[in-house]
Amino acid sequence: MTLPFILKTSNFNNLLVSHHRELLNAITDHLYFIEIFEGHAVNFSHEPSIFHLAGYEKQELDSSPALWQHIIYHEDRALVNRMYEKAFRGEDLSKPIEYRIVHHGGSIRWVQDMLVVQKNDEGYPVSCAGLVTEITSRKDRELGRSYSDQRYERLVGLVADYIYTVKIENGAPVETYHGPGCSTITGYSSQDFLNDKDLWYRMVHVDDRDTVEEQARKALHGEAVPSLEHRIIHRNGTIRWVKNYIVIDKNKQGQTISYDGIIRDITDRKRAEIALRESEQRYKTLLRSVTDYIFTVKVEDGAAVETSHGPGCVAVTGFTQEDFSDNRHLWAEIVDPADREMVKEWETRALAGEKVKTIEHRIRHKNGSKRWVRNTIVSRFDEGENLTSYVGLIADITERKQAEEFSELQRQQLIQADKMATLGTLVTGVAHEINNPNNFIMLNAKILARGWEDAHPILDEYYEEHGEFIIAGMPYSQMYDNINQLIGGVSKGAVRIQKIVDSLKDFARQDKGDLNAEIDLNKVAKAAILIVHNLIRKSTRNFSETYIENMPTIKGNFQQLEQVIINLLTNSCQALQNSGKSLNIETQLDEERNMVAVIVTDEGKGLDEKQLKHIFDPFFTTNRDSGGTGLGLSISYQIAMAHGGSIEVESSPGKGTQAALYLPINKE
Repeated sequence: MTLPFILKTSNFNNLLVSHHRELLNAITDHLYFIEIFEGHAVNFSHEPSIFHLAGYEKQELDSSPALWQHIIYHEDRALVNRMYEKAFRGEDLSKPIEYRIVHHGGSIRWVQDMLVVQKNDEGYPVSCAGLVTEITSRKDRELGRSYSDQRYERLVGLVADYIYTVKIENGAPVETYHGPGCSTITGYSSQDFLNDKDLWYRMVHVDDRDTVEEQARKALHGEAVPSLEHRIIHRNGTIRWVKNYIVIDKNKQGQTISYDGIIRDITDRKRAEIALRESEQRYKTLLRSVTDYIFTVKVEDGAAVETSHGPGCVAVTGFTQEDFSDNRHLWAEIVDPADREMVKEWETRALAGEKVKTIEHRIRHKNGSKRWVRNTIVSRFDEGENLTSYVGLIADITERKQAEEFSELQRQQLIQADKMATLGTLVTGVAHEINNPNNFIMLNAKILARGWEDAHPILDEYYEEHGEFIIAGMPYSQMYDNINQLIGGVSKGAVRIQKIVDSLKDFARQDKGDLNAEIDLNKVAKAAILIVHNLIRKSTRNFSETYIENMPTIKGNFQQLEQVIINLLTNSCQALQNSGKSLNIETQLDEERNMVAVIVTDEGKGLDEKQLKHIFDPFFTTNRDSGGTGLGLSISYQIAMAHGGSIEVESSPGKGTQAALYLPINKE
């Protein structure tokens, strides 16, 4: 039976007689008051002392009268309700009753309740006042057993799972008792746990011990402990899943004196959950492996009026069916900007009822990556040959495209290698044809120089005797000052031709790939400049070169490093927009990094952030119109990495570029 509470907003305290007020001021136990109307409780009021008794605030109970009924221990509610029924009928209650309440913290306490009935002049009950005194200690002495034992018996009676109790003194466990249900769940008896205090710890699965220890630590310190699911090793060796509930028990001073736990076997449920997760994982794996999806476009009067995307769209695009439904322009937005015009034209022709071929284009995945797709559609017409819809199949062909790009890269590299091999053969032949006449020039220039040395005294004597005369169309007095320079220029030009030819032969010579030669980076830079000198001269009037003295040597391959510097210089020359812009090459020693560097700096057009991210990608070039292949920096980067170094590039649009080749110093 529950109390028939009827809430009213009237101030019940106005009904109290003066002797009740005196009683309220004189006592320290808990007082509560009930207003009675026609045999029913219509108002319930508690004093603030309820907090010390039951752990609830006065406002909580006043706003919810049914809460007091809930606080009374369930086995004792019938007894308390009988007392209230007698009071509401106006019967005099000569003796107090004793019953249990459930404290807000979970503990059970014994109280004594003395109820006094107040009647009106007609003899009808109008109110009653209750005086509640805690008697837990006395009841424990009377019953001759501890409060923990009582609670344990109540728990055993309520649940069929495995119950255990841990007694605590000074924040440490002093005694643990495992209920009889432990044998069903763990395979061990209560006596097994008593004989071996470490049995429970060893029984917990090794991967779960840290979390179980943390749960126990919180319980020992009186902290709120959420339920925990973990594994144990059954006596028969099988792994069981259990759920561990803990209830903290504190004394009146708020000290933790024990905690009770309930262990529930949830193995079947966990196995079902694991099986479900595995099934979901298999589904997701299968979904990821599906690279095609179907879409349908409904057409009316030559216009698309509705588009639906199949569930496979997530795997291909990253967007869900709902995403496409919410944004009808989403498909057009994810098509790569470079392909939008082509796709739009293709869709327009399809809407016009034309039979269109399969197309391949790029889209932007939800994660930002670029994907290649193959788009195929089949048109549907009504009896009047009017287009009613078309069904499309989108297939992810990214891997195939990447393989094709890689194959193209290898093909271009083979072509480049073949060109270099052919160039090497040609250079060797051309060098031979150039060297032969150049040798004549060098030899004859020396003979001419000696002949001039013998002839000019005779010519001087003739000039003194006969005056001015003409040689090669020029007055002898003018020819005399320049003839030494002319003959010297022929010799120097021939020597320069010989150096260029030798450099070309060295550069074109078959590279054995040896990276162990001792290299002076200054010499490599000068050799590279000699080969591209003509390009530099055509590109800028402001070229400078600076070399450090006592350059430390490095281990590497002269030809490969020369190729890197040639690529850097060539890129800079191509970036210069007019010959007034400067180009500089210098070598540096970076003692902090223990490296040497060749730094090429230009005042060219520069690169933006997007371009900088791709400068080392194969086939990426900003000079394709002028014959750039996009392989120079990619190959240079690979060479630098093979030498244990790096290429670092800094650039800003309109301000120029600085490219630095860093290589480790030879420590041997």
